Amino acid sequence: MHIKSTTGIGAMEQHEIEKAEKHIRSAWILGIISTGLTIVASLIGAYNEDFRYSSGFNTWTLFDAALIAALTFGIYKKSRFSALGLLVYFVLPKFIESAYNGQFPLGFGTLIFGYFYLMGTIAAFKLHAHNKQLAELEHGPQKRSVTFYMLSGFGVLVLGVFIWLVVIGASGPGTEVVPGRQLKSKYVSFATDEGLLDPTEQIQYWYSDAFSDFTDGFYFFTDKKVVVYNKSWEEPAILMPFDSIQNITFHADPSFSEDSQLFLELKDGTFVNFPVSSENGGDQRFHKRLRALWKEAQAAQLTNTYAEPEAAGVQTVSQE
Repeated sequence: MHIKSTTGIGAMEQHEIEKAEKHIRSAWILGIISTGLTIVASLIGAYNEDFRYSSGFNTWTLFDAALIAALTFGIYKKSRFSALGLLVYFVLPKFIESAYNGQFPLGFGTLIFGYFYLMGTIAAFKLHAHNKQLAELEHGPQKRSVTFYMLSGFGVLVLGVFIWLVVIGASGPGTEVVPGRQLKSKYVSFATDEGLLDPTEQIQYWYSDAFSDFTDGFYFFTDKKVVVYNKSWEEPAILMPFDSIQNITFHADPSFSEDSQLFLELKDGTFVNFPVSSENGGDQRFHKRLRALWKEAQAAQLTNTYAEPEAAGVQTVSQE
């Protein structure tokens, strides 16, 4: 027997209801799969540095897993806003990534998840409209209370903050020290274009304490020099070759809210300091590698200093 209302566009026949519920079921099943994959990838990223930097998964993305799980539960309960939230959460970062890289990450998995999330969202809205119409037929039009509008406004605010955080997370520079070999190409290109990096140099470690725009503050060192950059300064870049550095002091701060600090004493008597994130021990690796290269440069300079007088004292006698 088919159930059909004859009073509006929200009415659905029984086979349409079953189809909508099937789409919703597919969406929350994929939500469970996505939650599981995110948890596994986050745990791998927590212990494997190369995977963490190449994939972006770390202990922080466990919060992503929790959010996906919460939205998935909402879809299971046929919440249209949960379905919409998961769809936005899935699609928006990919559009942001395509805006930066010029290429949309259109893989098979993206198509599958995107399709079922979209169909689940459409189905949830249709089913809600259908159920609302049935309720109005049975009980008459329901006047919405002030509480409803307050909760709706709060929901819109939460959704706005949620989308904003997604944008920041997708476009921001991250929160930890990154090895040069894992650094995004846009950062390397910027450093090269600004004259901060020579083609013969190799970035060793890089860190930005900026919130969204990395040019608000980033710091790196190569096999030849240390670079400190902040676009708000009158002279935004400070380039310090290793032979210009007199001493390096490291102040570790393992707390969540503060970064560790590196202090460079230059041979001209000036001091330069900059922050380095302690997340996953990045500050220790940054400092250890920087100090090792600086000491190598000192040793090479000392060797050259002794070699020059010896070379000057050597005389060659030609034999005829």
